[in-house]
Amino acid sequence: YKDKFDAIYAFEVIEHVMNYDAFLRNLSGSLKEGGLLLLTTPNVLAPRNRINLLLGRDWWFASKYHIHYFSPRTLKLALENAGFLDISLKSGGITSFLGPNFGGSLFAVARKI
Repeated sequence: YKDKFDAIYAFEVIEHVMNYDAFLRNLSGSLKEGGLLLLTTPNVLAPRNRINLLLGRDWWFASKYHIHYFSPRTLKLALENAGFLDISLKSGGITSFLGPNFGGSLFAVARKI
């Protein structure tokens, strides 16, 4: 786009793209200075994923649709590497009260540098 945006919302997309670094850089390039990125993705550290792995069931990782998997730490690093600042991460779901490593989904709000 020739125009820049004040905000971009990417709902459950990043885990499906081959090159998430290029995807995030493209989003950054489409934002105005100080623009906001709102992004969600499944949390690889969610309790159901941990339990299934302990039981030897890796069905979540065998998905032909999910190419990448993110934890709060790896998502934050990816956003920082793409030039985002003021990154706020939260998790959602019934176990999110345990902290960002335990919710089923990750919600990120980041500001373009």
